[in-house]
Amino acid sequence: MIRVITLANGRRVTIAQYVKAIKLAKANPDATFKHGLTGWWPVKGREIIAQFWQMVEDLINRHLPPVPKTTEPSTLLLNHLRIHGRKCRWCGQWFKPVGLWQTCCCDSCQSSYRG
Repeated sequence: MIRVITLANGRRVTIAQYVKAIKLAKANPDATFKHGLTGWWPVKGREIIAQFWQMVEDLINRHLPPVPKTTEPSTLLLNHLRIHGRKCRWCGQWFKPVGLWQTCCCDSCQSSYRG
């Protein structure tokens, strides 16, 4: 299966062609290319590199949860656990805890774990 990237102008290119074009634009920042990554008009190499990094930042930031308003370590950890979950210490099932104290997914696991 060939992996392709669809540019904003609708053109489909393979990943190898995409990487080769990015490297070419990086090596020639003052050269003018037929089109950029986000449009059909002629652009300079440095604009293509700027478009590339903007796309990378957008992909990274799209998957991040919102930043909490507090920076206390316990609150940051609890927000992380509420988003990603925690593994039950007794049965191994993933669950989303209510508080930092909750290490087991249910009361029966909690009583079995404490013995």
